[in-house]
Amino acid sequence: MNILRALLLACAVGLAALPAAAQSPADAPQVEVTIDPPEGATVGTPLSVTLSVLAPNYLLKAPVWPDLQIADAITRVPPNASRPGSRRVGGQTWVIVSRVYEITPQRAADYTLDPQKIPLTYADPETNQPVPAEATMPAITFSGTVPKGAEGLKPFVAAEALTISDAVEGPGDDPRPGSAVTRTVTIAAQGTQAMLLPPILGDDAPAGLRAYPREPELSDQPGERGAAPKARRVESVTYVAELPGDYMLPPLRLDWWNSKAGKIESAESQGASFSIPAPPGWHPPGTPDPRRVLLLWVGGIALAILAALWLGRHRLRSGWAHLRRSEPVVFRRMLGQARHGHTGEVRGTLGEWLPLLGAGNPPASVETALRRAERELWGPGERLPSPSPASRKALVAALREARRDLRHRRHGTAQGALPPLNPW
Repeated sequence: MNILRALLLACAVGLAALPAAAQSPADAPQVEVTIDPPEGATVGTPLSVTLSVLAPNYLLKAPVWPDLQIADAITRVPPNASRPGSRRVGGQTWVIVSRVYEITPQRAADYTLDPQKIPLTYADPETNQPVPAEATMPAITFSGTVPKGAEGLKPFVAAEALTISDAVEGPGDDPRPGSAVTRTVTIAAQGTQAMLLPPILGDDAPAGLRAYPREPELSDQPGERGAAPKARRVESVTYVAELPGDYMLPPLRLDWWNSKAGKIESAESQGASFSIPAPPGWHPPGTPDPRRVLLLWVGGIALAILAALWLGRHRLRSGWAHLRRSEPVVFRRMLGQARHGHTGEVRGTLGEWLPLLGAGNPPASVETALRRAERELWGPGERLPSPSPASRKALVAALREARRDLRHRRHGTAQGALPPLNPW
């Protein structure tokens, strides 16, 4: 009986010990971390961080991987980052699932990723029942460094190869203000990521141009046959000419660190130039059109003349009437009447002309010539339809002589007249 009790007790102790052995730390899932290169990476150059989860049996649920994001660094998961495998641990075959991360430091500093839990579920080696578990990722530390001699590069760009190409399109066959020119600058690099390539074009524009930048285009491409990956950044700006002139788009320069050669190199674009001529009749925006200014001036002057004529119409009428009644005008009209044989009109005009020279009665010579012409028209005997040429000529001569005598007499009287005897 004592021997039987001892055997039963030993079995109970062994059965109680089985679960404890299954849950021992040696049999729990584990996490291994591998950093390449272990000493850290150059700023702008990715380093590889591999997390490997080890489990005693196959996984029923994949691990929930952390994202490993950290300030001042770029973390990305490359294509085909998860890898299955196995390993002999303590005489047993354990399952390994790995995840590869690429972490690129953006500044010189020491980086630390705190420990994190990785949930997973694996099958119990004895019963194949699901066993939920958490594997603990240890702390990860690495450094980002700037190579000696590259401390002055701002921004710091590290790559194995880098080029800059420049393309300009426009302004067309008929350039003029309002025409557009598009400049496209492409940075192509190998051994870095597109997001690490700095902006180079900017949105500044020469005076007379207005810039309309577009969103940059970033693309990454894996290297062929184990070569470094390729990165590409494309920037584009459209310039619209607001003023005519000669324009220069300056070359663009970027200093970068050649991580393969271990030295600073420079990449530069070629730039471009173009001209925008002024079209006929063009004037700068914001300034009045010269043709419109001239039209306004001419219109203003015309309105002023019309206003003056409107306001002075009575004076013009009175002035014109006075001019028509002046002695020279009346005398010329009377001479024309005498030349054309209008003797009756001469008699009437004579009464209008004589008072203008201060005379009341016509001189004897004029009266004689005028009566001779009247007798030819209305006297006894044969009547003529018009005075003879001799009578007309005699009348014209008499009128001219009479005017000369009357003007001379009037002028002499004005100059030699005596003052009043008793003016007061």
